[in-house]
Amino acid sequence: MKLFSVTILSGVLTLLNMLKGFVVSKFVALYAGPEGMALVGQLQSFVNGLNGVMSNQLSQGVSRYTAEYKENPVQYWRATITLIFFTFIIIAPLIALNSKYIAELLFENTALYWVILAVLFMLPLNVANSLLLAVLNGREEHAKYITTLMISTVISCLIAVLLVYLYGLYGGLVAVAFNNAIAGVVVIFRVFKAPWFRLKNWVGSSSSDDVKVMSKYLGLGLVGALTGPISLILVRDTLASNTSINAVGQWQLVWNISTAYLSILITAIGVYYYPKLSKATSKKVLKKATVHVLALVVSLALMGGSVIYILREFFILLLATGEFLAAKVLFKAQIIGDIIRIISHVGALLMLAKGYFKMNAFCEVFASFGFAFLTMYFVELRGFVGVSEAYAVTYFIYAVIVWVVFFKHFKKMEP
Repeated sequence: MKLFSVTILSGVLTLLNMLKGFVVSKFVALYAGPEGMALVGQLQSFVNGLNGVMSNQLSQGVSRYTAEYKENPVQYWRATITLIFFTFIIIAPLIALNSKYIAELLFENTALYWVILAVLFMLPLNVANSLLLAVLNGREEHAKYITTLMISTVISCLIAVLLVYLYGLYGGLVAVAFNNAIAGVVVIFRVFKAPWFRLKNWVGSSSSDDVKVMSKYLGLGLVGALTGPISLILVRDTLASNTSINAVGQWQLVWNISTAYLSILITAIGVYYYPKLSKATSKKVLKKATVHVLALVVSLALMGGSVIYILREFFILLLATGEFLAAKVLFKAQIIGDIIRIISHVGALLMLAKGYFKMNAFCEVFASFGFAFLTMYFVELRGFVGVSEAYAVTYFIYAVIVWVVFFKHFKKMEP
């Protein structure tokens, strides 16, 4: 599929996800109340962190080697399953034995420990969802990849709404616990008859070298699962202590709007560009793919950012209330930061596709904690608007680092 087609499908997928989030949030608010919203959010953070450790970055490795060794990537699939198995047998007992403590930490209610156990029970299907989608992406089956995600989104939304309607808060928590597992069932049905979907391709002996290669992706997953959430907590704490709790909510709204439109482009880049990047061995191929992607995504980012900036008041009132109008001052620097971020993301994918693990981990830590620490400085110096200015400056420095690595790699490639 062409990049433009992938971008359109990714846009439809993102709109479906946004609609799902809006509908489910409304039902949780109606049938579980503000406390339910908070608890569901806490559980979602826990699930995201667990998936980040277990499969998110490993799935990037699966996608890379599926694209790079299209005829026979089996050894990397087996190595991935080996790593996930050993990680699971370490993590699962720890979570199960400490489920009441985790429930107290997340919900301030040990009686909800069964929710933690439900998440743990569904974890294998969550992992299957990530890995099988990664294979589809690596094989460049873009239409099946995106339509599978669309089907999963619709089905999980309907099930979540039904659970919340019937069981209120408990239904909302179960919906979060089951969300990725439902997607796992959907993707299994979609690929069940595929020749590559055979047990022998996934379970079997794997060399120590292959396990070592894939373990680097597991390490990146651990870094991402730890740094991202912590940095955002620090940003919120900085805003709360230097401005007000209301300012935190106003910034969160702008952050959500920013994330929503960026995710369309990030998904499209990941689906279309990442497999091509993994296979690229010559300057000519890499240059052609990169210029093509940059030309389109930068144009779309500029158009999307301009529309959001011009209609910023409309979006604030549509998604929130007049109390959030003070957030208008954040949009200019935030959108500049978004455009720089999408440009840097194109370059950063090379580090993941070509195995620059240490540099990737450094950039991950820098982007997360650089944003947090610059926020402390800029908010003290510039007030509320400083949080978005810190975001833009962080990603400008990040982009410089990423593209220096990109061009150094480019120079070493065959003509």
